[in-house]
Amino acid sequence: MILNNFKGKVFAGDKQVSQIYCGQTPLWSDDELDLNNDTQIAFLFDTTGSMRSFIGQTRTLATGIAQKALELESNVQFALACFKDTNADGFSPSTDFTDIDTFQSAMPINTSGGGDAAENGYGAIVHARNTFSWNPSFKHSIFLITDNPSNSKGATQGAALQALNEINASFYYGIRNQPRNYQTLSDSTNGFFFSSLQSFLATIQLQQAAE
Repeated sequence: MILNNFKGKVFAGDKQVSQIYCGQTPLWSDDELDLNNDTQIAFLFDTTGSMRSFIGQTRTLATGIAQKALELESNVQFALACFKDTNADGFSPSTDFTDIDTFQSAMPINTSGGGDAAENGYGAIVHARNTFSWNPSFKHSIFLITDNPSNSKGATQGAALQALNEINASFYYGIRNQPRNYQTLSDSTNGFFFSSLQSFLATIQLQQAAE
């Protein structure tokens, strides 16, 4: 789960931050936090035509997750790649790990292409593993945002899972229809499905309460 990426005692200068809040609700306490590692988060966006009405929500969601990560005062880096039906469609716009401002500027505003019900999500995961500058001393997460399941044109599910394991990344996916062939990847890497920023934060809160 993402808490594996963000656990730790949080400091602002020399002062420890005792609580992290979602609204009025504390999500992490001193005893639950043990932040000893920097974090790299890669976002993979489906930019096929079926995502046209969701691209604004996708940008808002990714920004919210990124800002929540930065609230923990860690060294957090963000990367981005976009995918369509096959590897031949490319993965642009794309940016390697960078700061939040550059990441936000790189996020897409348009969608196009597609035409079938499954997209190149597995291929995008393998592309992210092979292309981005993963630092082995950082904790890693991949967030994939789509409205359809993955095909196997660019990579198989097994290849995608191997890519995640090679970089020890937790995998999270959303936002529409819960495309279930990603579930194996999230279950195997301590991630989960989310339908909104609110559902993402609520799931984290429930996981913390169960620990």
